[in-house]
Amino acid sequence: MFYNADPAEYLKMRIESLSLMLCGDDALRPAFSSTRQIGVVTLEAADTPSAAARRRFVASEANLIVHHAAETLLRMFYAHVEQEDCPWLGIASSVNFTEFKQKLDHGLESGFDREKIAQVFLGGVPVADSQIHVTETDFNEGIDAVSLLLTYAAQRYLAESFVYNAAKHGLSNVMVDNASLGVETEGQGPLQLHQGQLQTYLHKNRFPGAKNEPRQWFMSATGTLPDQDLAVSLLIARAIDSLWNCARRKYLASPGQIVLLNAEDVAVAIYGPVRHSLNVVRTFTYELPKRSPDGSIPETQLTFVNQQIPGEWSPESGDDVRPVRRINLLVRQRDRRIHSTSRRHLLPFSPNGIQQV
Repeated sequence: MFYNADPAEYLKMRIESLSLMLCGDDALRPAFSSTRQIGVVTLEAADTPSAAARRRFVASEANLIVHHAAETLLRMFYAHVEQEDCPWLGIASSVNFTEFKQKLDHGLESGFDREKIAQVFLGGVPVADSQIHVTETDFNEGIDAVSLLLTYAAQRYLAESFVYNAAKHGLSNVMVDNASLGVETEGQGPLQLHQGQLQTYLHKNRFPGAKNEPRQWFMSATGTLPDQDLAVSLLIARAIDSLWNCARRKYLASPGQIVLLNAEDVAVAIYGPVRHSLNVVRTFTYELPKRSPDGSIPETQLTFVNQQIPGEWSPESGDDVRPVRRINLLVRQRDRRIHSTSRRHLLPFSPNGIQQV
């Protein structure tokens, strides 16, 4: 049965496993020097990777995790909104990228529906219908938090698909360990545009979704923020936990818990690492030079995508995230099902008594 799985557990395992690479050599050496067995395959002891290799791995893998988490969050949200009778078929049928992109564009343009967010992530709307013991203010704050998370997930998924695909398809991204890029300003000296790691990659169109672009083939360099990637991924995993438990209550009459997210915590996870980096530019895109038929090389273009922090944003309590707030999700009367003593099942993997695919 669909809801017997736990997608958030998979994401959290990826986050925790990757974060182990941030431990020191003394902590990692015993693990890497151990022989590991999986089935009939034995993995022999290995040298502990260098700190530089681990930093590159963390930055590259964190980017993959946050993109995977963002896409999972968005597809699950739409499946539970658009195919409420059978969300698991909605997930399985969500294979058209063009349609999916149009949904995200609409969500970013019009805003994600607050009532639908409440139904999917908080168990119902208004708060009395969800039957969770929180105040109206906290309930609306939870909706704000998920809305911000969905918005960032959609923006990241659409705007940075090139760097994600470069890593996912062929590992064609190249990590630069410590790049320093800046410009001289008149009367104010040098301005730092970027300092730190960069992921470089090639792409044909100037930016994702570009159409009828006469100029083709570019090299981009995108700054890494693994702290942002892991913090956002963890919040997405908690949101998926809430979605999953709300669905289990609705479809299986199973009690559980939700994590009541706070909008300020989401903002700190997104904007805090950007502020701390002091970098102005997120992505540099260089047009590759091409030779014309007459042998000349036309002028090329360089474009920037700046880091984004809302002008009105200022952290309320520093960069410290509040403790996780878990709220019990009690089974309502309408969630209950008639207990079945039949030995027959709709499908081999269906829970006893379930009548939906």
